[in-house]
Amino acid sequence: MIVTCPNCGTRFQLEPEVLIPNGRRLRCVKCAHSWTERPPTAGRPVATPEPEVVPDFGTERPRPTPRRPAPVARRRPQPSSNTGTLAAWGAFALVFFGLISGLLFAGDTVMRVFPPATTLYELIGLAEAPGSGLEVREVKVAPNADGSAIEISGEVVNVSSTSRKVPPMRATLFNNRRELQSWTFPPPVGALDPGERVAFTRKLDKPRSDGNSLVVTFDPSAGGG
Repeated sequence: MIVTCPNCGTRFQLEPEVLIPNGRRLRCVKCAHSWTERPPTAGRPVATPEPEVVPDFGTERPRPTPRRPAPVARRRPQPSSNTGTLAAWGAFALVFFGLISGLLFAGDTVMRVFPPATTLYELIGLAEAPGSGLEVREVKVAPNADGSAIEISGEVVNVSSTSRKVPPMRATLFNNRRELQSWTFPPPVGALDPGERVAFTRKLDKPRSDGNSLVVTFDPSAGGG
């Protein structure tokens, strides 16, 4: 049978069985127009093919929908146990060095608030020397006429920026840098605020006659102040 493109009028040869029973969707190979061709009615004569026939005719079939590849489930990488261990050690190191730094830079405060810590600082060599932040100034020495005693006087000054405990004091008699004799005595006050000063006087009994110089310091056995 002959079918004609309703758009451009091109005619094609087609087997009638292709349209049975409900027709077929056709597409013109010349103009690409698509239409639905119904089968011929019963008793309708089938037209004889004419010489003008355009070959290469085909029915339009639905194009297959391309399948999308199924998603591939990817396993989320698990954190390495080595990474977790390194992070833990790093955190521990930060805390440790932070604690040590605090103890180093705030040692005076720690010992003042918690005196038993002084022993620990002394063991590791971090305790301040007795009288740290304090100075002994204006020392005067006056021996008695009979040489039985020496009268000393002077002042203690806090040259630091924090309050300082004044430790016991010590007077040492020398002969050309050779220590001959020493005396220890309590401080004039228990503590001094920054910039504060206090005078002291002391009588040193029975000094040796061969001494030629005397130095007043703080007693090193008294511990950090």
